[in-house]
Amino acid sequence: LSSDAYSGFGRHGAEKHNPEVAEATRRLFEKVIPDFAAALIAGSLPVTTSAQLRDEMHKAGINMRFLPHVRACLPTHYDRLRTFLLTDMVTRVTKNMLRRRLRDHKAQGDAGYYQTLTEFLNIVFGRSKRADYLWTVKLPIEVHLKF
Repeated sequence: LSSDAYSGFGRHGAEKHNPEVAEATRRLFEKVIPDFAAALIAGSLPVTTSAQLRDEMHKAGINMRFLPHVRACLPTHYDRLRTFLLTDMVTRVTKNMLRRRLRDHKAQGDAGYYQTLTEFLNIVFGRSKRADYLWTVKLPIEVHLKF
């Protein structure tokens, strides 16, 4: 597949590459993701950790950004599996939020690094207005934007 499909760079081969990408995308959503979800339901994939989930999704040709699509293919009565996938999405977003904060405070040296880390973890795992805001407003928005 051409990485230039549907872009200005790919206008010269658009008549060939755009339909190929459209077909691959259709196949991903109509076959690959539902088949992956079915394999999760059947228990035929060894997925009990986030790393195993990532590895199995990549083996199947599914990018992690499509986790909500995998989750949407699971019937609602598969609570544990649906919760596992949602937890993975929230964990990934939380990790990226922490990394962003640490990058923003990098110039402050080790003391600023540890202070930023401690403050962030206290918000994530604590009980405060900032924690409530994180869990009820910020994280849902960030999960929606990322996925």
